[in-house]
Amino acid sequence: MVAARHNPVALAAPANAFAEALQFTSLAKPVDTKAVTDMFAWTRAWLATANAIAFAFPGRRSELDSYTLHIQQFFEDYHHSMHGNVLLYDKAVRQLIGTRRDILFDETTHPDIIRFKTIYLDSGGVHYRVATPGSSSQGQGGSKPRNKSKEVCRKFNRGDCDGCERKHICASCGETGHGANSCGKAKRK
Repeated sequence: MVAARHNPVALAAPANAFAEALQFTSLAKPVDTKAVTDMFAWTRAWLATANAIAFAFPGRRSELDSYTLHIQQFFEDYHHSMHGNVLLYDKAVRQLIGTRRDILFDETTHPDIIRFKTIYLDSGGVHYRVATPGSSSQGQGGSKPRNKSKEVCRKFNRGDCDGCERKHICASCGETGHGANSCGKAKRK
């Protein structure tokens, strides 16, 4: 954030009055997030989420506590090398519940949730991954590490990169020397 205030590109005039009002707030820029890669990170992230939901909907506390125990039981029952599968299962279940109004977090015996258990946690499931030495805990198997030097830097395009190994080119026009936040060509279109 400090570098962004001292970067002439970052101080370019905002596009409108609302953007100007938000320019130096945390609302204007997304906060970097950390990947949930293990049981401890999941617990921290989920408890924060569950507390926020329970604050807004106090009647759902027991439902959320039940889901917490459900997932923690999987972490306890499966070897740590399989925790990536538990994380994938959790993500799939949360996405399902988020898109449906007829399933709650404590309904872990719902047929669709049981199907996800089969898909992600049973050894014959289509999304079951066997962790190999050196593989990520997310269950990606032997995938190659990302080559960040080939990726366009999103922070640079927002005007707040302190320097990194990613490409510092405009996401709008592809030219160097400026980010998308100050691209003249994108504004003309």
